[in-house]
Amino acid sequence: MLENETSDCGCTGDTQRAGADPAYRRALWIVVLLNLGFGVFEAFGGFLADSQALKADALDFIGDGSITLIGILALAWTARTRARVALAQGLFLGVLGLGVIGLAVWRSLNAVAPEAGLMGGIAVVGFAPILWMLLGTAQSGYLYGGWGASAKLGADLLAFVTPPPGSLLYGDIGAGLYEVFSGGNAVEGTVFAGYVVLALAATCTLCLRGDEAVRPWLLLTLAFFLLSLGPLLHIGGDFVFGAGPVRFAVPLPYVIVRYLPLIKGARVAARFDIMVALGLAVLSAYGVRYWLGRVERPGRWTAVIVLLIALEYLRLPYPVAPVDMPSAYATIARDGRDRVVMEVPLGWRTGWGSTGRSLDRQQLFQIVHGKRLLGGFASRIPEEELKRMAALPGLGRLLELQEELPAPYSPTAARRPFIRAQMRELLQHLPEFVLERLMRDESVQNFLADTSVERQIAEQAARSRSLEGLVDAVGLGYVFVHPPYSAHAPIRNYLELGLPLEKFYERDGVLGYRVVKQADQ
Repeated sequence: MLENETSDCGCTGDTQRAGADPAYRRALWIVVLLNLGFGVFEAFGGFLADSQALKADALDFIGDGSITLIGILALAWTARTRARVALAQGLFLGVLGLGVIGLAVWRSLNAVAPEAGLMGGIAVVGFAPILWMLLGTAQSGYLYGGWGASAKLGADLLAFVTPPPGSLLYGDIGAGLYEVFSGGNAVEGTVFAGYVVLALAATCTLCLRGDEAVRPWLLLTLAFFLLSLGPLLHIGGDFVFGAGPVRFAVPLPYVIVRYLPLIKGARVAARFDIMVALGLAVLSAYGVRYWLGRVERPGRWTAVIVLLIALEYLRLPYPVAPVDMPSAYATIARDGRDRVVMEVPLGWRTGWGSTGRSLDRQQLFQIVHGKRLLGGFASRIPEEELKRMAALPGLGRLLELQEELPAPYSPTAARRPFIRAQMRELLQHLPEFVLERLMRDESVQNFLADTSVERQIAEQAARSRSLEGLVDAVGLGYVFVHPPYSAHAPIRNYLELGLPLEKFYERDGVLGYRVVKQADQ
């Protein structure tokens, strides 16, 4: 029977699973203890270090932990009681948040420097689990990738002074430049600092550079600015300069990052702009203080400066991406069993490339159904795990059938030939000592030869042509096929003949199947 009823929000998925799955409930209790425990620890450290940042982050941990705790306790409550408690908790956290903001404003007018050493120590404790996981996976392919990809993902020098498309104040004046800054990837290439902020930071640099409190922020901002530019200097989309026989590229300090343990896994240098923005914010604050001490009615001028900065950064209308949520995902959320969902188009994508054709929205759908996925996107996936997934029964043939249809736009796939061509051009203009070291890098050799891990895995997967055994191999429970693949008869026939499927959903071109022979039966 096909499902045609109105959409359900699916908001009971997690509570349903928690009530039916003891292992999942234990995991939630661990989450509660970790969040509340570290929240209390960080709050204590915030008072000792006199740091508003630590106090605010402690509230975030405590809020997350308490929400999860109430969710567990609320399993036996009525929907009305749950709603009232959720509202009360939201109001309570809102009051705490306003209190932190108010205290931060008061502290800005009565500045007291926090204990930086203690803050750093608490940060190390907080990051320790993440660092431990990185150390454990560093040798398993977690850090694979090509240096060439990062060569095009540094910030363009002109991007810092070019307003992004859609700016309320400047319109689309910089739209043409953003098309070349990062190969059309305006999301990563947007590092516009704002003319007001730059002017205030310049004031601080010129007038207060001798101040001992200002100097560390100047050095931090400069250091991260150079790192954000990536391994090569880009100006207006170009990284090879000169004319005639005199052609050259300009290597930058980020080249060294590629050879540092753990950090070498960084792919998008432009993201270091976060630290540039932090430094500019502090420097511009010093610049504001400098000017306000030399004008009458400083309160009025403060309001003008805040308004100008807000207008430079504001985008109206704010861009949104509406997503239709098939009601079938709310339906399977009520299935308390641990079942895997497979979406077609099928594929897996990493920060360095992709195999197959992954559906970008599938992980958004996952927040409704809450089940494990076969495929999807993760910034780093160990090579061995990719090989294991690609060798699963029948996936190779499914990937082949997908290739018979025009591929949906993939930013990663679209940029790879462009980036590879630029990398080859770059090699012609680098100094000999840089080129020699670079060409010893196996990841660079593979990138230039188009022998990426993803391609090797795709070739391996193509040898697997039967879906028999896939259900038992992964615990497959549901299959969804999206347009235009749902209208492709070879794909539908391959799935329906190769797997024990029962169609339970069909709407707007989306087909939903339930696996009727479960792995544990």
